[in-house]
Amino acid sequence: MGRAPRVRHAGASYHVFNRGARRQLTFTDDADRTTFMRLVGVVSSRHGLEVHAYCLMGNHYHLLVRTSEANIAEAMQHLISVYTRRFNLRHGFDGALFRGRYAAVLIEGDAQFMATSRYIHRNPAEAEIVNDLADYPYSSYRAYAGLDPAPRWLRTGLTLGLFARDRASFVRYVTDSSQSQPGEQRSAA
Repeated sequence: MGRAPRVRHAGASYHVFNRGARRQLTFTDDADRTTFMRLVGVVSSRHGLEVHAYCLMGNHYHLLVRTSEANIAEAMQHLISVYTRRFNLRHGFDGALFRGRYAAVLIEGDAQFMATSRYIHRNPAEAEIVNDLADYPYSSYRAYAGLDPAPRWLRTGLTLGLFARDRASFVRYVTDSSQSQPGEQRSAA
């Protein structure tokens, strides 16, 4: 029995994530992370993919993206296949790096979009890697908080617009662990 087809249409937003096969590390050092992030930029440009949030953990990644065309599958296939080839070449491995195909949760509405951004940015704190999200360099949180310049391909305007372009409101929303937001999702990653 085949897999259910993904919902794909132009202008759709998705929370995209995947974990390493056998929960192995998918990012072993800064060189791996830099390679992945550069490829995100290439895929963003080549496939018209808007990237609104990201977080790279040791054995998985999260992306909040919006498509300009109904091409999420092509964009993700490009990103993951090229990254896997480069990772394997660099580390002397072969075979699959990630477990199966990526997961893509369709985002429906501003509340779910905001909650997904919050979930992605809170990942390092929830995993107890850092206490202060500003200390984690492998997510888009620092760009949103105004601590680092955003990569050219990171689109912060939509998300910040949901907070009246007030970075302090965004930071409070993301960092306040006591609030549970409507529509906040948990992933299998």
